[in-house]
Amino acid sequence: AYRVGACMANNDMSHIPEVAERSEQLLGAQAEWSRLIGWAVLACHFPDKLDRHELENAVLHYAALGEDENLFIRPREIFLGKQPDRAIFELFLINALEILLEYQTADRQNELLAAVAKPRTLRTLDSIGRLMNLLRQIGRTDAFSMFETMQEMQRLIPVDMSQFDAWCRRIFEDVVAGAFIAEVPPERPSTGMKHLAAFFQLTKIMEVPTDDLSVWEGDGDLTQVHELLRAAVYIFKLSLEQLAAEVQSAYDATQTQMDFDAFLDVPSVDVPEIDWKRAQQIEFDDAVLEELVHHPSLWLKVLAAQILDSRLRGTGRVEACKRMLETGQNQTLHIAAIMAAELSDHEGHKLILARLDKSLKRGTHHLFDQLAKDKFPVEQQHTELLEKGLLSSVKIAGSAAKWCSTSVDRSDAWLLPLLRQAFKHWIKNEKPYPKKSGVVPDSPRASLYRAMRAIDDFKFDELAKLSRDTRRDVSELAVQDLVRLVIGSDDDRNQLVGEIRAKRFPSAICTKLFDSSIPYAQDNLTKLCGLLEDSDPAYRRAAIQILSHPGMNRVEAMRLATRMKDDSDGSVRDAVHRCLDTFG
Repeated sequence: AYRVGACMANNDMSHIPEVAERSEQLLGAQAEWSRLIGWAVLACHFPDKLDRHELENAVLHYAALGEDENLFIRPREIFLGKQPDRAIFELFLINALEILLEYQTADRQNELLAAVAKPRTLRTLDSIGRLMNLLRQIGRTDAFSMFETMQEMQRLIPVDMSQFDAWCRRIFEDVVAGAFIAEVPPERPSTGMKHLAAFFQLTKIMEVPTDDLSVWEGDGDLTQVHELLRAAVYIFKLSLEQLAAEVQSAYDATQTQMDFDAFLDVPSVDVPEIDWKRAQQIEFDDAVLEELVHHPSLWLKVLAAQILDSRLRGTGRVEACKRMLETGQNQTLHIAAIMAAELSDHEGHKLILARLDKSLKRGTHHLFDQLAKDKFPVEQQHTELLEKGLLSSVKIAGSAAKWCSTSVDRSDAWLLPLLRQAFKHWIKNEKPYPKKSGVVPDSPRASLYRAMRAIDDFKFDELAKLSRDTRRDVSELAVQDLVRLVIGSDDDRNQLVGEIRAKRFPSAICTKLFDSSIPYAQDNLTKLCGLLEDSDPAYRRAAIQILSHPGMNRVEAMRLATRMKDDSDGSVRDAVHRCLDTFG
């Protein structure tokens, strides 16, 4: 399904009405990814068939889902980088933004941009480049500041693109062509760029952070890199002669062009499945592979790691994991954690914990993430390293909190004081949540909340306070717990009614607390209906939801709604008429 969706999104289908019809049907599919494929194809080829309001909601919905690590499929053979289904996800978001942004107010543009400005949403050079061009076209270059990746891209790539061209030329001519031109046979076959395109896709050369090209500056020795690329061709089951011939043709073209397009303009092809067992058949020094896992280029270190992972066994694998954990940083630590976690009898997890007991480096969060992913149990002996992680940087603290939230239960009361300490620490030290629009800063507090909740229940007063938290993710969790609490307790439910009536909750939260599943008694509903006469239209609009509550007397509800049909606020009148429509 993903391959069909990617094919339909990447190739022009606008002249095939059956594709539009099928895509519209997919919008109502049960599976999340089937719906996304429908949205992507329509946004790419049939924008006139989309309702703008529904499209906006879809953008906000999928941008939020982009933060969920369970959304994307991660096959075992792919360590890092862009997942195969992320292409459809990013295609939809970019094409939808091209449809929506041009005719929106600045505030609405900011809301949509803020939704996709999160670090995990748009990751690839192509997507960020298209978004930069779109913002230039609509005169919103001021919005670049919302995107950390875009700011980095601006810093690394001058507007005239000359430096970018130089980096592309370096990686193609010196890195790729340098590995294969010597292999060109005397009689070169006439061929398109299919092998070169497959090689680019399989090595993930262009599916990396935007600053990856810059690491190839300078005149360093590329001998080991060339050896690795030639070994990869065998593992990928590509023809070395065909690939070399295509590389030579592309190289010749770059010598006669002013603009460097040959590197980027390769066709989309169906690539073969990678049989990593073939890595065991090549002659290669494992020490060189391990050295390349520390290379600053992400695509190269991932390729080296995949080959190394397929070759190492037994003691050699354990020792390599130890060395990489000890000396690695950033994504190298991520690779080391993945490889270590696969060792038997939790030996790798013990190596990760031993590394966490030492000084924290850039990338340490990957170690906590691996423990969380594997649901490795948190024990009291881990208190010291947890304290160090929870009170360090936001990123490391977030991952340490996530480990706690996925592993603790009611028996871990010893951890509660530390979690509370960390929660208070980040209230004071996290970056403020944007009041109107802008990038939402990372914070570990939602994960800390989940961990505390798993150990002990929050009381009413605590939940009422947390539901008003400035961070939306914390507030939403607290509201969910508050609803569950008052469903099962008459006393807490009566207290909630008093708090709502005293307007101690914002109107948006009141809307959630008027949930139909809460068994409000008749006197509760009568008190809540008092908000229908509040001076603030936001509270009047929220209170209209009470009229549809199952416990509300229908005749009385219709009487109150009819009385409000001529309310002075338009949004209140609209809500009243919707309510009356539900009554028939």
